Parts: sequence; C-alpha cells; structure tokens
Amino acid sequence: MAEQTSINKRAFRNGGIISFIIAAIGLYQGETLVTALMTWIFAWVIVGAALWLSYRMTTPKTNSQTEDSDRHQT
Repeated sequence: MAEQTSINKRAFRNGGIISFIIAAIGLYQGETLVTALMTWIFAWVIVGAALWLSYRMTTPKTNSQTEDSDRHQT
C-alpha cells in the first residue's frame, strides 16, 4: 500500500512540474493567463495520468530486477 501511495505522489508531483513548464512556455509565447491556466490544468491531468500508468506498469519489473540482483550479491 505504501508503494501505491509513493507512485501516486510521484505522478502527481512530476505531472505538476511538467505541466507548469508547459504553461510557462505558453505564457512566454504570448498566450493569455486564462489559456495558460487551462493548459496547465489539462496538461497536469493528462501527464499525471500517463506518468501514473507508466510508474504502475514498470514497478513490478523494477521490483523483480532488484530482487534478482539481491540474490546474486549474496
């Protein structure tokens, strides 16, 4: 359960950071503040969901690889 919370936190945080960068670039290019905020929210939802799915799909693979490497070290 703690692993699931970690995945959610990472996806939420990283999605927010990436979407903020996207919105900042839009503002720099001359978009209005409202458009940039809508882009930020939309990108946060889409990127956050994509990162969550990616983290969720790769976690079992990483866990099995670390277990294999632990077995070989001992």
